[in-house]
Parts: sequence; structure tokens; C-alpha cells
Amino acid sequence: MRIWSGFGGAQDPSSVARLMVFAAAIIFISLLNFIPFVGGVANYTLVLLGVGAMTRALFLWLIGNPGVAFDVG
Repeated sequence: MRIWSGFGGAQDPSSVARLMVFAAAIIFISLLNFIPFVGGVANYTLVLLGVGAMTRALFLWLIGNPGVAFDVG
């Protein structure tokens, strides 16, 4: 939602606004797939971002809040 707020949207957008931003992002990425080299790079980047997001979610689920473990003082 940083793109939404970057273009002057509300800080806490409604569900409809979130859905519209998501749909626009999917349409933009699908249009990039028609460009030969750029489409492959975009797909590879999305795969890496997806794997990173799933790994982060898995670690947060397994570890919980790591803030307590890193609070050494």
C-alpha cells in the first residue's frame, strides 16, 4: 500500500481501494509479460519475493516475536 499512499491516497485505505491497487498491480505485471526479456525478469523477481515472503512468514510463525531475543542490553 506504499504505492497508494505515495500517490496521495489515505493512510488507512478501504478494502475496495486495496482490491483496486492489487488488481492494478496484477494487470501491470501481466502486461510486462508480453515484453520478451522484461517479462522473464519480472516473473523471476516475483518468484523471489514470494519465496522470501513465505520464508519470513514461516520463521515468524516458528519463532514468534524475535524482538525479545534481540533485546540484549
